[in-house]
Parts: sequence; structure tokens; C-alpha cells
Amino acid sequence: RCYKPQATVNVKGESKDCQENPGHAVCVIDRSLAERGMGNIDLTFFFGTELPTGEEGILDTGAGFKSHGGLSFGWDCNGDVNVDYSTGRRNLGRGEGLGLNHFDRDNTCKEGPEYLPVHWNVAVPNGEYDVTVNFPEYYHQDCTVEGEHWCGPETNNKACVVSKKVVVTDGKFMLQGFGHDSGKCHSVAKVVIKK
Repeated sequence: RCYKPQATVNVKGESKDCQENPGHAVCVIDRSLAERGMGNIDLTFFFGTELPTGEEGILDTGAGFKSHGGLSFGWDCNGDVNVDYSTGRRNLGRGEGLGLNHFDRDNTCKEGPEYLPVHWNVAVPNGEYDVTVNFPEYYHQDCTVEGEHWCGPETNNKACVVSKKVVVTDGKFMLQGFGHDSGKCHSVAKVVIKK
């Protein structure tokens, strides 16, 4: 299937014309995917301090959401992309050999005593995707993928690994967690998104 970049994208309810906004994150990935001849999307992200042995993929650094050579991805605190969550990255001794990153290890995404949502996003064209997410170890309360809770009580004290189809409608695939000490969803080890 040949992929054609979208002329117009919808981002958080706001329509963006890629001809007028060529630098917009969704337009950049649309153009980049088309220029590289990628008819299908097949992205794998890891979140620890190094790639697991024998694995290929993109190693997320904990930086705020921005463009990384034509592919836009990263973190935000309740929508604010001026964040650095690199201090939460852990080596391959965690996350059952995958490594991991905490959504907010230092508990900085708060308003007073309230923990605000922390997101990890990747800009992708709207559509249906096959997705696998690994929320490692424990603390899975309120782990959401595209706004849907994915981990139930049966995953307490072990990894919550779920594969599902999701539909992206706003130009970003999104995970949500919270600060480390919230007792809620606190880390991610691996994300695979395919179309």
C-alpha cells in the first residue's frame, strides 16, 4: 500500500494545512514517511539507557516532544513539552531486560499535591494501528493508551504487556502515566506501533 502525505491534518481539534504549516510535527512525519517511501509504519521504541541485546529500534532519551530527524516524539507534562525525564531512565537490569523510563521519576509534574498526567507521544498520520505497549514491573493504575485503560488488577506486581488495535484521530499516538510517587502508572519499557 502506497502512503501519500496528507494535505490537511487535524491536531487536537484544530485543522492544519500542511502546505501552510510544513514544519508542524504531523506534517513533518507525513512528508518524511513519504520521502523515505514508507508505505507502512513500523516503529519500535525502547526507553532504558541502551537498546536491549539483539534488538533494533529507537532509543528514547526522555526529552520533551520534538522532532528527531523528521520523526517527532517525546514527553510532556499535562501538555507542556518543556520537560526532561531522562533521570528516570534505567538500564537493562530493569523492565525484564528491556530497561525502562519512569513517566516522571522526580515528581515534577504536579500542581500542589495533585499529580498531573504525563504523556509520551509520537506523531503519526491518523488511522488504525496495531500497537503493543509494555508497562513493566508494577504500578499500573491509570496506565492509558489513546485514553483507554489497558492494565487491570491481574497485572499487579508484574509487567502489563498489551497488544491491541488503536485508532489515532489527532495526529499523535499517546501513552499516559503519572509521577513516580503517585502510586499510579509510573513507567514504560517498550512501544511498537505498526500500520
